[in-house]
Amino acid sequence: MFKKLAIAGMLVGSLAVSAAASAANTWQFSYVGFLDEENWIFAQDYTISGSFTGNDGNNDGVIELGEITQFVLNGTDYLACASGSPFNYCGTDRFRYELGGALDFSAGTAMSDPEGYHGGGYVVRAGIEEYSYRNTPYSHTRSGAYLWTEDTKFSIRSMSSGGVTPAVPEPGTWVMILTGLALVGGVARRRKSEPLQPCQR
Repeated sequence: MFKKLAIAGMLVGSLAVSAAASAANTWQFSYVGFLDEENWIFAQDYTISGSFTGNDGNNDGVIELGEITQFVLNGTDYLACASGSPFNYCGTDRFRYELGGALDFSAGTAMSDPEGYHGGGYVVRAGIEEYSYRNTPYSHTRSGAYLWTEDTKFSIRSMSSGGVTPAVPEPGTWVMILTGLALVGGVARRRKSEPLQPCQR
């Protein structure tokens, strides 16, 4: 009886932890302080910010591009902005967030005329640069470039439960809690089923 209850408790604990880890969540992030490439000065208040929604579907501690449903950067959702036109591009090329650690992504836009003579776009590569560009048959210009530096500050927070990351017990803790409850229930049942013994004097 005890063994069955303990196994059931372990299974319930495992399912609860798996459900908590795979629940969709939204994170907000920001980078503050960049090197202004054009003026070659450190713009300490310049900010790149955004949010993303997704879950760690395979429970490997990393959220990949295929595990997010929204990626907003400076007000544009780079997952929902695809136009379907061969001459206009808007999207996210890569995305990776290690839970509680580093965020890496590359996103942007690009457009050109049908002949490919004129075009331009916008690119953000986390940890490297943000810039706009224009192409003509005779030139390639880059503008509004900001570069990441060692002084760029990164912050991220989970928006679940009103902005506070919920405290989800570790798998081992779930197993201990549920096994303990199962054992207590088993003891209570066993005592209930045993006949009362007369007091010995």
